[in-house]
Amino acid sequence: MSTITGTIEKIDKEKRIWNPSISLVLCTYNGAKYIREQMDSLINQTYPIKELLVFDDASKDDTVKILEEYRQSNPIIKIFVNPVNLGFNNNFRQALLKADADVIAISDQDDIWHLQKLEKMINQWVEDTLVIYCDSVRFADTPNRDSEINPHYQRFLGTDSRQLSIFNTISGHAMLLKREIIPLIIDFKDDVIYDWWIGVVAACNGGVSYVPDILVYQRIHGNNVTIGNGYDYQNKKEKAMFKSMVNRHLKNFIFTPNMSEHHCRFYKKLAKLWYDSLTKKINIKLALFLFGNRNLVFPYGRKKNSVISHLKHSLMLAKN
Repeated sequence: MSTITGTIEKIDKEKRIWNPSISLVLCTYNGAKYIREQMDSLINQTYPIKELLVFDDASKDDTVKILEEYRQSNPIIKIFVNPVNLGFNNNFRQALLKADADVIAISDQDDIWHLQKLEKMINQWVEDTLVIYCDSVRFADTPNRDSEINPHYQRFLGTDSRQLSIFNTISGHAMLLKREIIPLIIDFKDDVIYDWWIGVVAACNGGVSYVPDILVYQRIHGNNVTIGNGYDYQNKKEKAMFKSMVNRHLKNFIFTPNMSEHHCRFYKKLAKLWYDSLTKKINIKLALFLFGNRNLVFPYGRKKNSVISHLKHSLMLAKN
């Protein structure tokens, strides 16, 4: 069970107010075009921020110049510029290690935050969980502030990491994490997606909370267009990319700190079947395993004919 940092003030037996300090971490690289909108949404949060740590990965445009303008009038902003490009993962690692508040908030350079994002998430944080995340909506030109969450799609929350074995619903830009999780996540491999890894680790070490509100507007543009596209499983090339990505993650999830033996056995079996399926036209054993564990690996849809849908998805994922 995790240790709670920050100040928890008892109001009554059922309600608590938690007032942790927050380090906001922002990694930038050639983000001059959109950075102002994001910075405005960060520094104007209704919840106080202890520090805004910006780690620029040797940008070649005016990103640092713009950031310096903000720093002059905002003493909470600290800017670190890498002399050479480290790549996102290494830059992100050093940013996490530098943060010293009770809670760390992760920000992308070109999104826009709801001004009450931090306040709403802190107020709804389930006490013993290490990570909380909110919902987000994508936009290209102007964010739709009236967007609503898809009622037919569920998000992960709780302590059963097996629900994250194939599909991840936790986005880094929507995430807050307690500082005590850092030693458990910091050695993530370069071949894994960091927010997926954090979600699995958090699930095995206290759990994940979720706020069912759209509090981040995620910008889609030429440099990150794949974010909006997802994978077309009817396209053999894209399906192969997806299966390779899941294979890499399953191999790493087996080594999640403090994962129960029962869950570890699940991951080891799924990882073996998934790996075998990469070289077969269809792996029936994988299809049967997925369908037998359908409530774990397909927990997010709310379809009337879910059994039929799960069978189709099991067969689809077992094929190449």
